[in-house]
Amino acid sequence: MPSSPNRRPRYGLLPPEPIPATECLGDVLERLRAYWYDRIVPDLRTAEVVLVVAHGNSLRALCEHPDQNDYEEIQHLEIPMGVPLIYELTTDMTPRRSEPTQRRLLGGGAED
Repeated sequence: MPSSPNRRPRYGLLPPEPIPATECLGDVLERLRAYWYDRIVPDLRTAEVVLVVAHGNSLRALCEHPDQNDYEEIQHLEIPMGVPLIYELTTDMTPRRSEPTQRRLLGGGAED
């Protein structure tokens, strides 16, 4: 099923104006939780390195899991485009080092 509300069949008879063109962060969080547990965690358990490519709200939502960020933190998290976030995770999928998400940016990220 398409994630964008304006592409869902149930809204096909409505004019496009009242239908949002994008997903809200809450919807992305819900969708990414399943993806984290069903796809990313199994890959992390069987591979030495996993590369996840995403942008915007998808990256914010993905940071919820390993960093255990709350909704307020995720909502205000700024991840520059094209700058990798690097995680070294333990077997329980938590970061080896406790540090803010911004410090995981390749090159050290922004100062807090």
